Amino acid sequence: MGAAAIVTTLLFGVAFAGESDRAAAETTLASVEKDPTVTDVTADAVKKSRDALERARRMRAAGDEKHAKLADALALEWALVAQELARTAQAERHTRDVSAAAADAGARADRERTLLEQRLAENGRLSAEALRLEADAGTRGGAKDDTRAKAVDAPPPARADAGAPKAKDGGAK
Repeated sequence: MGAAAIVTTLLFGVAFAGESDRAAAETTLASVEKDPTVTDVTADAVKKSRDALERARRMRAAGDEKHAKLADALALEWALVAQELARTAQAERHTRDVSAAAADAGARADRERTLLEQRLAENGRLSAEALRLEADAGTRGGAKDDTRAKAVDAPPPARADAGAPKAKDGGAK
């Protein structure tokens, strides 16, 4: 009786393992087929998995449970391959998106840096122009101030009759 129980348990375990491969393959395929963005990448692996499941069904119908379980296991392997292909495609798409965003950010940074450099150069030119204008105004204003200072400090201009003798007592005699 103990040996019969062990054999029954082993057979049931093998049968359950076969069914779990089939169920796992079906579940995995359903999740892969939900995402239409990876259909082109996973199509071949999904087809091979579906074909293996169909072969397992036909083998069970013919009474060949041993080979049906092998076909279920093969179907699960192909379903897992499809799942990995889907993950890879999604990771590649994410990488492309992040790379494009990084490139856009780099381009924006380059544009901003160029604008900043242009504005700094313009600021420098305007500062130089302002200094030049102040210097010109100071030079012109300074020359006028010097002329005024000389006029104030200088003795009054000589008169034309300054060299002639002055008449005394206001008149001629």
